[in-house]
Amino acid sequence: MIAPEAAATTPAPPHGSADAERFLVRAISALHANGAETERAERRTGQLARALGLDARAVLGWSWSTFLFKSDAGDYAVRGNDAIPDELALHRVLAVDRIINDLDSGRVDLTDASDRLRGATNMPPTHVGLFTVACVAGGCGLGIIFGVHQATALAFIGVCCALGAVVRRGLGKQGANVYAQAFVAALLAGLCGATLSALGVDSALGLAALCPCLILVPGPHLLKGVLDMATLRIPLGASRLVFASIIMVAVTAGLLTGLWLGQVHLDAAPTGRDVPIWVDVPTAGVLAVAYGVFYGVALRFFYWPFLVGAAAHALRWMVVEHAHANPWVGAGLACLVVGLVLVPVCERWQLPFSALGFASVVSLIPGVLIFRALAGFVQLPSAPANSSQQLLVVTVDCASSAVLIMSVMALGFLVADSIWSHSRVFKAVSRSRSDDDSLRT
Repeated sequence: MIAPEAAATTPAPPHGSADAERFLVRAISALHANGAETERAERRTGQLARALGLDARAVLGWSWSTFLFKSDAGDYAVRGNDAIPDELALHRVLAVDRIINDLDSGRVDLTDASDRLRGATNMPPTHVGLFTVACVAGGCGLGIIFGVHQATALAFIGVCCALGAVVRRGLGKQGANVYAQAFVAALLAGLCGATLSALGVDSALGLAALCPCLILVPGPHLLKGVLDMATLRIPLGASRLVFASIIMVAVTAGLLTGLWLGQVHLDAAPTGRDVPIWVDVPTAGVLAVAYGVFYGVALRFFYWPFLVGAAAHALRWMVVEHAHANPWVGAGLACLVVGLVLVPVCERWQLPFSALGFASVVSLIPGVLIFRALAGFVQLPSAPANSSQQLLVVTVDCASSAVLIMSVMALGFLVADSIWSHSRVFKAVSRSRSDDDSLRT
């Protein structure tokens, strides 16, 4: 990757193309920064370059992205942008996509497109009220899926999720970074779990504390990191995974601190609870909608994650409960089916796969296993000698299972994308799509 200083030493772009180059850098950086998958941003770079009469290529990174512009003389001009892809604001991604489509079709000129781009990048986040409701629905839904059946526990989870949502938005307005927001929200979750334990409410699984933390799991960053690594975008993929890992560490630290203040410990190896399919499937659909709100998905698209997310959970439930397969098999097959259904949908209507695909399966992210593994590693140094070996085995089992599930989930998406990429039907759909269809959706 070219260093930022290189932009100052490269030849100036040809006369008349500087505005077009600046617009391309701003537009693609906006896509990259707000949650568009890397492959999508690179394809949009080619589309926008053709629309502007440029020969351009983007090398997307975490803290610095480089854009190469080739002139008719064969010289290269280099521009850079420091946009960090840590946001999940997919309503901004859709707005930028429409601008690129309109510019490509000739509906707007570069001046109008630049004005619209400024408005798209300044779109506000999801309203705090809707965001809070989604957090409550997500936390309580996860509690139901994992076996919480007591109304008191669900009420506490809902209150904790609501407080966490409001606190996170408040800290964000004060300039706190995502790590501080995650830590404070997880601290509240730990205190909630400790309170329930003190009240004598059954919380052997620790779900009253875990469920508010599970909605903090950076599922899209984990999945996109694995996908980038698998497609040889190793620096960007590794950066995404490191970013997501630090968030997970911050969440775990907050959770364990809250439990410690209440003199409660998180069991690294609890027994599970079976949930009937008629409860699991519709709850999973609601969860997918809640995650769609987190990611800024437009309300008119919510029926896709609801239906596909519910179907994915139904498939996983059948594979794990009836076929007695390992959880990683169920998660991988669910992601494969989600990819086979939604990749052509997203391609046909030019929607970010992050908006629909990740929202449909992010509840399958093994957040419970990750938290329990981290908690186990924290407990190991102070564990008694007679139980430390068993704790180590359980902790490593949780960690390895989480890594395996994440890997097969990404593999499911990759296989689905590869199948459609080599399908003649998919290519025909891609050629036949129109900008009018995109606008009507």
